[in-house]
Amino acid sequence: MRIYLDVETLPDLDMTYDQKTALFRASVKKNCTKPATIQKKIDEMTEADENPWTKTACKPLRCKVYVISWAIESGPIRSLRCTYDDEIIDSCHEGEDALLAEWADSVLADVELVGVQPSAVRFVAWGGAGFDFQVLRFRLLRIGHPLALRFPDGPIWRTRHIDPMLIATAGSSRSDGYSLEAVGEFLGLGGKAEGMHGSKVYPAWRAGQHDKVQRYCEQDVSLLRAVYLRLVGE
Repeated sequence: MRIYLDVETLPDLDMTYDQKTALFRASVKKNCTKPATIQKKIDEMTEADENPWTKTACKPLRCKVYVISWAIESGPIRSLRCTYDDEIIDSCHEGEDALLAEWADSVLADVELVGVQPSAVRFVAWGGAGFDFQVLRFRLLRIGHPLALRFPDGPIWRTRHIDPMLIATAGSSRSDGYSLEAVGEFLGLGGKAEGMHGSKVYPAWRAGQHDKVQRYCEQDVSLLRAVYLRLVGE
């Protein structure tokens, strides 16, 4: 049983102002020594949509899971999200744990419902080997969820999960030019929705465009499924 999935993430929202400032300061070139110049560069980074802090959205141990969309085989695409703006959530960490637990419980319930052995489940994610699978694995380990055992460390993941990007690149880890959008468009299967891409997720979240990000994530799952099936000739 194949479960197609995509994860959209945000920067480390739990990072304090002082921690962000230290991160920006560490990113200033070593040959820049004047305090006023250093502060100017920190201010510029703080105002930019893309900076060392926003890039933590691409780091499996630092990001915050925002939206998870998934589909079982040819079934409907479903989504869960945490907007991190609910006052009842004490911390972003708590909200993320609740999101992952709800998603993992839903997956296990679906597997049990159709009578498939957990060992027969294969998760499918574009670039999942380098990001999505690690994001999920570590958070499931953190909350002690049994689904974490479906995301083992090391080369064994290749027998448990499917990364269509590696199929597209004939097994090469080089991904330049092999984005899901690029491969989908080349195969005549379509591209991204509403002009969105990963770097626009945080600005969209900041603007409260949660539905837009969810639609983008769901469209990625739809495209992922179509591309994968074309790649394997199904």
